Amino acid sequence: MRQSGGQRDLHSLDDDDGYDRGAPVTLQREAAHLFGYVYFRQVKDSAVKRGYFQKSLVLVSRLPYVNLFRSLLNLIAPEYFEKLVPCLEAVCNEIDQWPPPVPGQTLNLPVMGVVMQVRIPSRVDKLEASPVKQFNQENLLPAPLVLSSVNELDLFRCFQPVLIHIQLLWELMLLGEPLVVMAPSPTISSEMVLALTSCLTPLKFCCDYRPYFTIHDSEFKEYTTRTQAPPNVVLGVTNPFFIKTLQHWPHILRIGELKMSGDLPKQVKMKKLTKLKTLDTKPGLYTSYKTYLHKDKSLIKRLLKGIQRKRPSEAQSALVRRHLLELTQSFIIPLEHYMASLMPLQRAVTPWKTPPQIRPFHQDDFLKSLEHAGPQLTCVLKGDWLGLYRRFFKSPHFDGWYRQRHREMTQKLEALHLEVICEANILTWMKDKSEVEIVDLVLKLREKLIQAQAHRLPVKEETLQRVALYIDTVIGSLPDDLQAVLRHP
Repeated sequence: MRQSGGQRDLHSLDDDDGYDRGAPVTLQREAAHLFGYVYFRQVKDSAVKRGYFQKSLVLVSRLPYVNLFRSLLNLIAPEYFEKLVPCLEAVCNEIDQWPPPVPGQTLNLPVMGVVMQVRIPSRVDKLEASPVKQFNQENLLPAPLVLSSVNELDLFRCFQPVLIHIQLLWELMLLGEPLVVMAPSPTISSEMVLALTSCLTPLKFCCDYRPYFTIHDSEFKEYTTRTQAPPNVVLGVTNPFFIKTLQHWPHILRIGELKMSGDLPKQVKMKKLTKLKTLDTKPGLYTSYKTYLHKDKSLIKRLLKGIQRKRPSEAQSALVRRHLLELTQSFIIPLEHYMASLMPLQRAVTPWKTPPQIRPFHQDDFLKSLEHAGPQLTCVLKGDWLGLYRRFFKSPHFDGWYRQRHREMTQKLEALHLEVICEANILTWMKDKSEVEIVDLVLKLREKLIQAQAHRLPVKEETLQRVALYIDTVIGSLPDDLQAVLRHP
């Protein structure tokens, strides 16, 4: 759910603990949204007007830890419905004692007589199709409930009805296209939306998405209006009413209950949007989108072989995840290489001048570079890669990727500048400088030091100490009155 501007708790977004810097971009805290993890109970009860007792327990967090929080709710909720508030109080007391999530560490999290054990991924982990193997068991008693991943879904199960369309759906996600997923239940809707938004790993999904959206959501009017183009959102819905209100959206994926067709789950068919019926819409992918890349049939062949050999779902998911990861990396690597070429040379960074600027990103220059350094080096897929990049430049994902890379490169330049300053001979520089120039240097160095500490630039502690020593040395060379002003600003 989106947070309104007035309620944002800015303090909680400060990365004082360094979590966001250590976590993969896909697992960083959400600044403007909260995730709600829901355990819903419905029990027949003739004493209730609607004939059912219905209640949900919702866990709210800024972290996209789908597996961890779903497992936690599965432990807590059944007890809560039996014992109500005292149970929640006891659980909250236990959770209060949990250590903070630290990327790269394995956490043991005790709750209700069970120890949940999970490893928090780190951005330095090697990207693999299956989670990093843990764990240090430490002879825990009781034996821990080990979660294989904090966030990863069973992609093979989630994508079962659309396996033959995975590549098309990957392109729609990459381009930030508006998509509605109409599903028979909130669980199926949520899992499909979360699986789709995870398609772009290691790229951060920069558009909005709602795993389960209802007519009661505050953005209902905003998302269903016809006075403007549909927003860059992936919506998961179950109410058939949305077929009518969202029929102007360009891509609608309607999925039913899972049916088997021989060994393979029955696949939804591609259909024209004009075939969308407001009352009885059959399962299908309703879109007029034409893919830029040719279809890769090798994935389906490998998955079919796995089904025939009764390969476990985790292994099938690893295949799907690897396929999507390799596709995204093949697309992103040329962008990364071109972006790296825009960084000023190290020798252009001199101590007493502002660091040179990162050169601008010229789309045409990038597209020319693809001839000798394009996706064809790492991907066998043929197709209109140039057209795909051109359309990608207009998507929120290019903007999100570029801003993040530019910020990281700027910080690297600032860190490099501090190191160059440390290696320079400051006393030689000061010999022919006026007091005004020296005072100006002190102020600039002090500002650099404050910024480096505030933004936690990738600078050695030793470098920061030397800059602080430099400032003291320079101040010590000035007349007493100036020294007093500069030491106690």
